Amino acid sequence: IFFIFILYMNKILNILKECCIDISLLIKHGNPFTMSSLIENKNNSGDNVKKLDIEANDLMINKLLNCKFIRTIASEENDTIINTKFTNAPYMICFDPIDGSSNIDVNITVGTIFGLYKYNNNKLLSGNNIVMAGYCLYGGSTQLIIAKNNSVDMYSLINNNFKLIKNNIKIKNNGNIYSINESNKYKYINPDINKTIDKFIELSYTARWVGSLVSDAHQTLI
Repeated sequence: IFFIFILYMNKILNILKECCIDISLLIKHGNPFTMSSLIENKNNSGDNVKKLDIEANDLMINKLLNCKFIRTIASEENDTIINTKFTNAPYMICFDPIDGSSNIDVNITVGTIFGLYKYNNNKLLSGNNIVMAGYCLYGGSTQLIIAKNNSVDMYSLINNNFKLIKNNIKIKNNGNIYSINESNKYKYINPDINKTIDKFIELSYTARWVGSLVSDAHQTLI
């Protein structure tokens, strides 16, 4: 059963890699001002929807709809869950096709975020149903970070293929970088957040905040 589980996940991961390569090419060869043009004022998450959001979203949905291991698809850019024709398939895929799309026109790193969930008796009971997650950064190099099988691995797009460049990544105990939009410091409801920020400042931590989760999480991880 374990080997079948690994096989299914690898099949899905290969499709996600194809999606990330295609999105990387869209960004590399596209006009940032055209890609960042506003399509809709807000999506379900309250973000402005840009042309690149829609193009990347359509690309991912069209590829994943044909995967026989995917039962349902959920995207930040869609109001409802999409059902595939594979009604007994074991997995649900969720994604944000372009995280940080407000940064497209200024050529700051954006990315794709995804999570894969396994149905348990035809139900998704909680976040504990997640079996794989990751993100792809589209920057100076295109990098894909995957968390599965109790390991976090990093791939880099080289000659149009993702090559493993670092495996079993762990955050160091002596890290000294944190990422947060401190302009919202006085809006936080939970007082522990500000206490934590003050402690970071006391310990001479360095703040690095870009405004796209993929960039900020990646820098903190590395």
